[in-house]
Amino acid sequence: MKHLRIIGSGIMGLGLLSCLRPCAHGTWQSYVDNTLTPQGGISIELILVAAIFLFMFIALVGIVKQGKSGRINVGWAALSLLFSVLAVLSCILGLSAGTVYTKASGDPADTVKAFFDSVVARDYQTAYTYLKDYSSLGLENPPESENAKLAYEALLDSYSYTVTGKARIDRLEATVPVRLRYLDLPSFEASVASRTNENLAEFVKNNPISMVYDENDQYLPSVTEKAYADALAFVLDKADSYYSSLEFQLKLEYEDGSWYIISDEVLHKALAGNTIY
Repeated sequence: MKHLRIIGSGIMGLGLLSCLRPCAHGTWQSYVDNTLTPQGGISIELILVAAIFLFMFIALVGIVKQGKSGRINVGWAALSLLFSVLAVLSCILGLSAGTVYTKASGDPADTVKAFFDSVVARDYQTAYTYLKDYSSLGLENPPESENAKLAYEALLDSYSYTVTGKARIDRLEATVPVRLRYLDLPSFEASVASRTNENLAEFVKNNPISMVYDENDQYLPSVTEKAYADALAFVLDKADSYYSSLEFQLKLEYEDGSWYIISDEVLHKALAGNTIY
């Protein structure tokens, strides 16, 4: 019995040694896909398995000897040894296999379409449910200034998208090619500023100085406000000439049975009208 306890401890020790390995050599999915890259040489798993079978053989010899002396029941002892060896082998196989991946289902492009459909419809509460890493993009928060609100409305009205290809799925990750149309705010605002200056020049030309400047030779607030408002209205009337399109790869991850969009700077910048980096 003393010998059997030593052998049993040896088997469990090998199992513990397998758990102390620094990392696994692959993943279960890599075995299924046959994508595991050979590392060369003899792996530690092979050494452990060989050692376990050696200990098992020695233990079986000990069991037979002890059985002949009538000290143990050979059948039950052999069965116990078998279960112990299988348990240790399972530990080694599990650690060697690494993470077991859930097979993703569904089309990631459906998530992308649902997200942009909600954005175009201004249903932001629904749109944000398709994002993995953001609960809000700020689209539901318009600026306070009335003139800024008009430009913001023009931006929201400009959104249009097209899924330009099929989704590419790599296990639990995917990419979907998208073309997004939006109002390019920098060029839009530059045109408004230029038109404002033209309006100011025209106002100065057609009105007395007292109606244009204050005592410090600065434009009267009422003058600049009207010049800007008129310029904004003029440019808004042809806002579609400032539309721009961006084609990019939208990344997604599979989690809890669904695909979720990983929003990044490219998406944020396009939705913000090319105003953030």
